[in-house]
Amino acid sequence: MANKTKKPNGRWRVRWVEDGRQHNQTCLTEKEANSLVRIKSALEEERRISRAPDESGAPRVAMLFEQFVNEVYLPLYAEKHPRSLFKVTYQLETAMPLFGRLRLSDRPSSWEKAWDKFKAKRLEEDGVGRETLLAEFSTIRAALNEASQKKMSLELYCGRNPLAAVKFASNVGKIERATILRFSNEEVDAIVEASGSYNGAIWTLMVNTGLRRGELLQLPRRLCSDREIEVRHSPAEGLTTKTGKTRFIPLNESARKALRTLLRDEPFKDRLVHRHTEDSLSRAFTVDRIASGVTTKGSLKHLRKTFISNLVNGAGVSLHTAMELAGHTQMKTTQLYLVGTDDQRRKAVDALESLG
Repeated sequence: MANKTKKPNGRWRVRWVEDGRQHNQTCLTEKEANSLVRIKSALEEERRISRAPDESGAPRVAMLFEQFVNEVYLPLYAEKHPRSLFKVTYQLETAMPLFGRLRLSDRPSSWEKAWDKFKAKRLEEDGVGRETLLAEFSTIRAALNEASQKKMSLELYCGRNPLAAVKFASNVGKIERATILRFSNEEVDAIVEASGSYNGAIWTLMVNTGLRRGELLQLPRRLCSDREIEVRHSPAEGLTTKTGKTRFIPLNESARKALRTLLRDEPFKDRLVHRHTEDSLSRAFTVDRIASGVTTKGSLKHLRKTFISNLVNGAGVSLHTAMELAGHTQMKTTQLYLVGTDDQRRKAVDALESLG
């Protein structure tokens, strides 16, 4: 194990053994020396356990990352976050060619080299944006964090995240958050008009309720009334939400009319929207948007963003109320939509006159 000794000049020397060779490093303060001792001792413990034989006398070998992801991480993730399982699975499959054959006990330097190759491939060869790379990096880190928390079985898992030292902002660069894209009322009307009765009712309902795509497609008719829609989280009934919570969304007149249209379509069906899958619904919206002549290149999810933006910036409701209606778990997520407009700033200044 690593140890520290104080030098005559007041500094500290830390000694440890790695690969059969003695190493030492001088630290300016005892705090710095203690930190280095903990790091080197933890690494030595990981190596000791990985080298120790199991009950049969065979040497213990840590899991491959690919094996851990498929056998442990994704099954756990499916239970906790079923709605985003497809996206996370795709991101991890993209990473497997470079990370899959690494073992969880491999040195951080091996993982960092794999990250550098992955980063170069995605940015230079595949041409993805830094936002996409950040999402993939976060997913890889999350899987390794899960592995590092399995302390009871270090022969299978890692003692700490081998990518812990990689900071995305300093390694790749900071990412400026893009302006949240939304559709104007005129653009929404044009899309609905070009969509036909059934699809138009879907787009109208989504832009007036903020329903996520998955929430809409699993929504049973029995949870829809003329007053509100219940977005229920009940895995036993096959109903899940991204946050794991149930919420109630009141309906305005436009949403009521759209809901009635959908309820009249094949009333003996269990689900409200039964003609679409997740993929076909997204494709149908893109087709309708293009057919309407709307040039704002928003996708289906921007109907939800338009709903939240209208609540925060247009209707002027409190952030807490907007957060509840949108199904957010954190206020800072809703605050992203709080963008001042020229009209809002003008009204705010004009309102000062009434205070006099």
